[in-house]
This record gives sequence, structure tokens and C-alpha cells, in this order.
Amino acid sequence: MSFEHASFHDVFLPGILTNWATPNVCTCRLSYQQHSFPGTVRSSMRTAFRLLLLLFTLSVTLVAQVNYNYTGQTSSSFQALDVASADFNRDGIPDLVGGTENAVDVMLATSKGVYGAKTTYPLPFNPSHIETPDVNNDGYPDLVIASADANSQVMILLNNGNGTFRVGTPITPVAQLQGWVSAGDLNNDGNVDLVVREQLSTSSQFAIYLGHGDGTFTAGQVLNMAHFSSYPLIEDFNGDGKLDIANVEGTKALIWPGTGKGTFGVPTSIPAIGRFDDFTAGDFNNDGILDLAIVYSNVCGDACPGPNNNRVYVFKNNGKAHFTLASTTDFGGCSAGFPMAADVNGDGNVDINVVGPSHFCGFSVVGLGNGAGGISTQVAGPSGDITSTLFYRDLNLDSRHDVVYSDVAGGDYVVGLATSGITNCAPPPSSSVMAKICSPVSTTTSPFVLHASGNSPSGIKRLEVWIDGVKKYQRWNDQVAKSFTLTPGTHHVSVIAVDKYKGTGTSNVTLTVK
Repeated sequence: MSFEHASFHDVFLPGILTNWATPNVCTCRLSYQQHSFPGTVRSSMRTAFRLLLLLFTLSVTLVAQVNYNYTGQTSSSFQALDVASADFNRDGIPDLVGGTENAVDVMLATSKGVYGAKTTYPLPFNPSHIETPDVNNDGYPDLVIASADANSQVMILLNNGNGTFRVGTPITPVAQLQGWVSAGDLNNDGNVDLVVREQLSTSSQFAIYLGHGDGTFTAGQVLNMAHFSSYPLIEDFNGDGKLDIANVEGTKALIWPGTGKGTFGVPTSIPAIGRFDDFTAGDFNNDGILDLAIVYSNVCGDACPGPNNNRVYVFKNNGKAHFTLASTTDFGGCSAGFPMAADVNGDGNVDINVVGPSHFCGFSVVGLGNGAGGISTQVAGPSGDITSTLFYRDLNLDSRHDVVYSDVAGGDYVVGLATSGITNCAPPPSSSVMAKICSPVSTTTSPFVLHASGNSPSGIKRLEVWIDGVKKYQRWNDQVAKSFTLTPGTHHVSVIAVDKYKGTGTSNVTLTVK
């Protein structure tokens, strides 16, 4: 389970090898400028970096004994600009795709959490964000790729059904400087649609492209912003079963209500406290409703750190897209950070990982959620030298959330397999949308704890629990551990896994409660 965040692009300066330690943390960084070294020197330095990364598979230890073993997947070019995950060949194990200079690298898993040789597909631009929906309805994840380069298109790479790709029909945006694309079924016709953020001279707009189910799209409504905007986040925030769009644009956060027909109404807003720079979504208070975590960076660059930098405001959702402030937490750091929501330590509470993608001033801090909309404590988090993208997903199917990030200056897609932390229910394979009930599965006493999980090629965003035909609970996660009290007798329990883009999978058991 993961929610998206804005990618980062910068000019990379000549760097140095830095090796330092803080409590419970071992970090190794190597950075270098793209055009400063001949090819042989660049190759040697990259080789040295990879060796260091492999040698330092020492774990980053977080509170609650969360450890990672790291390996680096080398990009085909100098910089690793973005990274995403999907089971492209549907063999049951998640694969990786990374964005690099004028190309994407696809790395198929050879075993759980282990990746083979990359296959590189050229692009006419530098990718800034990659989505992995099935846009032509053949059951296999495709690639939808945005760029922050001027006069570029949104590229579509169609899966051949075996994890290899061919070029599809690109989209030419109205304003040819996009930087981001989000995907979801906006009009409930079973086809994936797209929302493209297009940057204008002084503001942004969201252009809607409705999918035909064959990999092609038709331009639809355009949503105009007053300022430059964050990426568009597609979720049902008001609980009406129709996908909405959320974004932040400096002076406010906006929720654009979906009509279920591929169009959006007048947005409601959350006034900014100081300024809103970036955001993510997650159920931070365990009520089954998506909330928002919004970052106010309050920085003037690497030279001016401050105690209130990267202040995170958690806004609680009442289920109708009405948000109230639940908590305020300063994450620190002297560069502007992006947030990622995930249950990092497996305790059932959604945490917030704030990452500052800076060459000299980068940082990563995990705020462990307290389950009530606040943060219990902060610990050091995973990061590379300029971490442009970071997400959590269970890659080796042990029910722990692993971490993947793009190390821009190192030129690697870094995989950190969680080797400790709380386990719950080992998920089903990622070959299709599936749910799994681990326990109980036949006879139990009441109350009992239901342990379940879900998986799909592109990942699960939430699990629903239905008992005797009535929806009793939902969890915005791919793992659920929830206590239920039932009367003696026979009960039918279903867990429904909801895919990141479209579709569901169901697991059913009949319980005899004594």
C-alpha cells in the first residue's frame, strides 16, 4: 500500500563521499555530477557506489525493531529519477520499473524481493512520474509516463503480456509541461482514466483524459488552479462511491467532488496555515476514512534550517470531505520535504515518512502514527543522495512493508527488504486482485481478531470486511488485523481487496462461533 507524492528534479552539484552515523542509523552516500567525469571514471565511481551499497547492507534500524537490508538496482543511465512497482508478468511477485534519463528500466523479479537484469525502453524525454494501470484491459499492467520537460507528451507503453512493452498512443497535453499523471476509473465504465497536471506560466491546471479501454484517451474537462499546484490525488474523499481529486496549491487544499461521469464539481477548500507545499492521504485515526497530511516547508534553502521546518498538519476527514485539524508535528530538516503515508512498522497505525530531496541537505524522518491522528515519536528513515521518489510495498510477501526509493545522484533504484517488524498475514500472490483470510477460517470463540491481507499486480489500496452481508470495517492498507464480537452460531465473513486503480478480489470463510 502506498500513496503518491511529488517527484523532485534539481541541478546536481559535484559531491563528496560522506559517511556518518546517528543513533541506530548507518548511512552511506556518494554523489557526483553528470557532466563532470569521463565515461570510464563515471563507470568506476558508479561501480564503487554499488559495491558500497552492497557492502553496507547494514540495516537502518527504526524504533520497534524495523530493519532493512538494502540492495541497489543500477539505472541504465546516470540518474535514477523515479521508481514504481507492479507485477508486469503476473508471476505472483511484484516487479520494478524505474525512470532514468530518456528511458525507463523494467526489472522483473527472479524471486521474492530479488530482481534480474533490466530491460531498457527509450523515451523522448526524462520521466518525472510513472503510473502502472492496465489501460487496455488485457489484465496486464501498462506504463503511463509523465515528464517535466517542455513540449513533451504523456507516453503510454503497453504490456505484451509477459513483462515486455511496446509503444502505445501518446497523449499531447494542452500545456506541454506536465510533470505528473494520476490514474483511476473516473466515470465508472471499467476503463482507466488519467488526470494530467499541466503547468502554465503562473498557475497549473488538471486535464482529464477519459480512457476507451484500448490504451487510447479522449480529452475531457480541465480544472483550473489559481496558483502552481501539487500533483492530483485521486480518491473517494466524501464517501459517495465516486472518485474525487485532491491537491494543494499554496494558499489552500482543494477537494474536487467527482460526479462519477468523468467530470468534477466546484471544489471545497481547506485554508492554508502559513502555506501548503505538499501532501499525502491516509487513515491516520483508524476510523476507516481517508484523512490528509499536508506539509508546510517554511524553508529558504539549504542554508537556513529551523525547528519548524516541514511542519505536517494532519486534517481529519468526517467522511463527507469536511476536514478539521487533528495534529501538528514539526519534522525538521533544511530542505523542502515530501510526505509518504504507510504503515512502516506493521503496528496497524499509518505512519508519515517525510523525505527532503536535497544533495547537501537531504533527510528522511518517519513519524510513527499513534492511531489517533497524531505522531507518537520520530525516527530516522530511509533515504539516498537526492531521494526523488519513495514508496512502501510488500515485495517478498512476508506481510512486512518493504521500501523502494530512487537515489538520483547514485543512479540506483534502492530496495530495502524489511527483516523485522510486526507481521500479520502473508499476502496472496500479486498475479491478480486477491484477498486472503489467514485466521480464523473455521471455528472460533468471540471476540476474535480477523487477520487478512490483499494483493494485486499494481497493489491494494484498501481492504473491506463484510460479515453476514453487511460492511463492518475498512482499512486503507493491504493488511488488516481487527477484533470482532459475534453471537454464537454460523457467520459468513468476506474480505474484499480493492485495487489501486480498478477491480476487487474477495476471500470468503464460514465461521462457527462458539
